[in-house]
Amino acid sequence: MKTPQPISVNFFIMLCWIFSIPLAVLHYLAVYLVGLDIPQPIGEAPGGLYKNLRKIWFARLLKKQVSLWVRTPFRNVVFRLVNFDFKIPVDRGLIFVTCHTPWKRLLVNWFFENHYALIIDTGRSVKRRARLKNHRTGYNELRHVIRHLQFGGRIIIAADTFNKLNDHPAELLGKTGNLSQLPARLARIAGVPMLAAVPRLLNRKINIYSGPLYAPPVLETEVDQTMQKMLGFFENEIRKDPSIWSYFVNEPLSRYHKKCIE
Repeated sequence: MKTPQPISVNFFIMLCWIFSIPLAVLHYLAVYLVGLDIPQPIGEAPGGLYKNLRKIWFARLLKKQVSLWVRTPFRNVVFRLVNFDFKIPVDRGLIFVTCHTPWKRLLVNWFFENHYALIIDTGRSVKRRARLKNHRTGYNELRHVIRHLQFGGRIIIAADTFNKLNDHPAELLGKTGNLSQLPARLARIAGVPMLAAVPRLLNRKINIYSGPLYAPPVLETEVDQTMQKMLGFFENEIRKDPSIWSYFVNEPLSRYHKKCIE
């Protein structure tokens, strides 16, 4: 039986939802009356521009509150926001592949608290937590990750990650870059599958939904094909609900066209 959320948490969630209404209205008017720049996928997503702006503003407000909560003694209460109840293989290692999510801070703490997985990440969160493993730290770290997978462990890693090379060009929502092959290469070497996972704010919960399960690539030539399929899946999910993507939630939308995806 699931433990209900405290009234105080529900109260703050409701406040975030209420305040998202005028903010979304002002944003909507600025787009049509002032010509404020906005990424095209947000206007084209199901529900229309206003609905998606409201979901994005709701995610922005709640994200700030959640990021504060996880630093306090009430963090265990906040962990109840995470709803992760789909079935996963229990007899082998697994790579959870997700997109850049605005709920990264909450999920990082939740996974560590539940001793659930090893997280490979880039960016500032690596500096904050010594237990995060960065894929740029060298061969010994990669060997540790592969052994972790081969002994039945799980890792979480983002698929929509680009690097500065030029051997695997890809496009995501109008942005072009060189797609990192790290998730599929780890799956190939360790011989474990990859499961797409999508964190979505719905019904006052951070629900983690499962997507397609990809068998480990057998040949090196299959690595790029697998990652392109994975990227295509997440692009479709973002187009359905732009509020799941950190690039639309964490910063002003008008900066999107000037920002590089990393």
